Amino acid sequence: MFKNLLKIIFMAVICLNFSSSVFAMYDYTEQEQKILDLQLEGKNEEAMKMCQELLDKKPTANLYYLMGRSYDDENEYQKAIDFYGKAIEMKPDFDRAYHNIGVVYSEMGDNQKAIDYFTKTIELNPYDSLAYSNRGNVYGNMQLNSSAFEDFEKAIKLDPKNEEPYIKRGNLYREIKEYQKAFEDYERAANAEPEDYVPYYNMGLACRDMKKNDEALKYFDEVIKRNESKDGAYFHKAEIYFNEKDYEKALENYLKLSDLMPENTFMHVDLGKTYYELKDYDAAIGEFTRALQLCPFNSFAYGFRGVVFWKKGQHFRALTDFAMYFVTSFIDSVYYRITHKPLCQ
Repeated sequence: MFKNLLKIIFMAVICLNFSSSVFAMYDYTEQEQKILDLQLEGKNEEAMKMCQELLDKKPTANLYYLMGRSYDDENEYQKAIDFYGKAIEMKPDFDRAYHNIGVVYSEMGDNQKAIDYFTKTIELNPYDSLAYSNRGNVYGNMQLNSSAFEDFEKAIKLDPKNEEPYIKRGNLYREIKEYQKAFEDYERAANAEPEDYVPYYNMGLACRDMKKNDEALKYFDEVIKRNESKDGAYFHKAEIYFNEKDYEKALENYLKLSDLMPENTFMHVDLGKTYYELKDYDAAIGEFTRALQLCPFNSFAYGFRGVVFWKKGQHFRALTDFAMYFVTSFIDSVYYRITHKPLCQ
């Protein structure tokens, strides 16, 4: 009994120390908390101005950290790293600053540095489930799947009610085509956060991958009900109906998508293809032409419009579009090799 009492006291001390270390990094002054609130409200410019004014008066580790957050939100990654680094200089055990540098390097595609900083975070705070989850995600990007799954498992054990590691592990299962396991993880994520749309969206993708289209449509409808990521849900619904050759329902969903994304060139290509299958050739030409107005280098729009012109017997216009298809395809491929981005996005 005495041994059990000692064990309880020992665990209580560990938990107390852990709790104080976790909340210490959020031990903000009233003004620092105001900056954080502004960041969370998306008022980043106002947050940065206030943060700089306070830094000019009296720098603190928290202020440097908050300024790093602001620059991170602005995708100014090197400045974010610099300010997180200043926070660490003032507070060498600032595990959240190490973690955020890992996130920045991950966003920059520097996987090894990201892992190094997540690992340092875990050394400082071995109970940080988010650090395990994010390091697991980077391991997955590097195709080090066994290490990734190990980190996801640790993250889940530390915080079983957090949806994030379930979603990330599910994404990795999808990448390696283990769709049922992916679905099960997304389902666990939905149980953890029933109001969040992301698990339902991903369950829809997993069901689509498993050719369970009726179930996929059901989950995409759940996403639409939550009024989040409706464009993605309408797109995948339209795609499913198109592949099932239910072109009327595909058209219905593409039209809803066009209301949400009227300037997306590829959405107009998909809409044009649907009109073509419904034999509404003039509407199809209109959509392909709209796609080209939005991006004159959209080779798909030229190719499909050429097909429609040929179908209508307008052979010269068709041949002109086919020629433009090859020209724009070549230009796009050269551009992609140089910039790693497509001309039309």
